Amino acid sequence: MPPSNGDSFAVEFKGDHKLTATTEFDLTLVDPDGVTSTRTVTLAVVDDQPPIVELGVDVLRKRGNEYLCTPIARVPFLVESFIRDDHALSKVDYQFSYVQVDAKEVVALQSQMVTGMIAAAPLPASPAAALSPIAPAMLLSQMMRANRTFTESDPLPRFVELQQSLPAITPDLLKQRLTQAVDGDRPDVVKEVKLLDAGRDAFDLEKYLPKIRVSDPTAVQPQYRVELSVVATDANVDSGPKMGKNLEPIRLMVISEADLLAEISKDEEGLIGKLDDTIKKLKAAQAKLGDLGDRLTASVAPGDLLVSSSVKATDIAQDLSKSRDQAIGIHAEYKRLYREAETNRCGRNVLDRLMSSVIGPLEEVNQKQFPEAEEAHRMIADELANGRKPVPLAINADRTALLELIVRLDAIRASLGDALSTQKLQEELRKIIGKQEGIKKAALVIKDL
Repeated sequence: MPPSNGDSFAVEFKGDHKLTATTEFDLTLVDPDGVTSTRTVTLAVVDDQPPIVELGVDVLRKRGNEYLCTPIARVPFLVESFIRDDHALSKVDYQFSYVQVDAKEVVALQSQMVTGMIAAAPLPASPAAALSPIAPAMLLSQMMRANRTFTESDPLPRFVELQQSLPAITPDLLKQRLTQAVDGDRPDVVKEVKLLDAGRDAFDLEKYLPKIRVSDPTAVQPQYRVELSVVATDANVDSGPKMGKNLEPIRLMVISEADLLAEISKDEEGLIGKLDDTIKKLKAAQAKLGDLGDRLTASVAPGDLLVSSSVKATDIAQDLSKSRDQAIGIHAEYKRLYREAETNRCGRNVLDRLMSSVIGPLEEVNQKQFPEAEEAHRMIADELANGRKPVPLAINADRTALLELIVRLDAIRASLGDALSTQKLQEELRKIIGKQEGIKKAALVIKDL
């Protein structure tokens, strides 16, 4: 084989000579003077890898290995989630299965009914009586028969969008490409899909599984277990397409909005406890400030007044700082609860309550009342640290700012107590309705035996 330009040459391994495994051969080079040199060349074939799918769920509440959500929730993914192939993706789908599961109240009632039938069964005095234990088994079988698993799939919208943005492929070009390996560096293939938009890239239960939501507002929402995977297929034309999916399916427990709000209210109870602790700490600081102010404004002051007052002022400043940090943490947690309620498409009244009763007012307290109280106290603390007695006007300003802070937090606390009382009442009503539905379902099964 003569060199193409005098000092180099190229060999293409394609068609019948296409390499499918690691190949070793000897290459002999001959110069113009007839001197030869032989080298052993090894060509390693790199196997095409299946697509990689990395998924992580954001916002939703996790219980064990399941995420709790409503039947109309959006399931958002972490911004680090992606689908990638080393050459090209040909298809990316959601694959999801779902099965109805009975609520714990219904399961308890069914167990009681089966146990009661077994206990009440007469002794087998006759062949006919000996068949009576079959009835509980038939009842249990009938109760479980409706809970079948269904599986569906749908294209991933973000992948479809990326595919549709590629240049158009003519029939002739398609025929040509079907006989060639895919060039991964081509700009007209999709190699990676990133799920960066929590709104657009979320798995929408209302869109993909509308049938699991009850349409009757007075009926009890059944619970469903949903398993979600993203399955990606590459464009391998040599050995056939390869598939990849997330290592573990995303497991969703679909519950009613009332059940989800009951879980959220448990978190709120913990946050209210933290808020109570914050208010208690501030009121303790208020008592210290009152004593400090009385001593500083007394007509006769002890000789070591400024030293002891400076120590107390520092203690009050630390109480303010710790209380502010707690309030910031409470505010962040309530914003998380708001995002959870919003992602689950909870009622507007729930979102409005969280925003207007807690998040908005607490944000204002953190941005206005806390800084004002800390600044007013810093004025007298600096004076005392420098060995000077603060003027009465500064002491009164400190007292007023701290009082305003406590009043605002007390108002937020009062609104939270009223809201939680309402939620607990709704939860008790839901339990009663759930038990009634369980009795109704079990009665219909017995009727069909």
